[in-house]
Amino acid sequence: MTQPRDEKSYAFLMPFGPDGEMAAMDLHDTRWKVAVARPKEGSTTERDLSEVQEFGDAGEAARAFFALMGEGLQGVVDSPNLRVYAKSPESIFDDMTDATHEVCDAIPEEDQRDDDWDNTEFTELRDAMQDILEAANNSPAP
Repeated sequence: MTQPRDEKSYAFLMPFGPDGEMAAMDLHDTRWKVAVARPKEGSTTERDLSEVQEFGDAGEAARAFFALMGEGLQGVVDSPNLRVYAKSPESIFDDMTDATHEVCDAIPEEDQRDDDWDNTEFTELRDAMQDILEAANNSPAP
């Protein structure tokens, strides 16, 4: 059922597993759910979803998510291993970049590799967001 949008509504993006429940972002076979969400009445942790779309591609999911944000909704990316929220796609991207840096910085120096940046659990979604922002601005994202 489609819920009316109001000041509590927000764009929502999450990875999900075979059971349809939220899953951690990873590098393999992540599926994505994009929706308009709002807090469930009487709960501080649950949400009602409407206008739900499912994607097997991070780029398609990010595009749909940013489109909802383009309609004036704040954005929330939520998974067990990352939660970011912001008012603009650029801010979401910046937070994804920060999360990627944190993962890379946590790798012990003796275990670091040149391709660590390209192989975090956040890389696929972050890179898709970067491509979308660069295309929209006709220039590289920060």
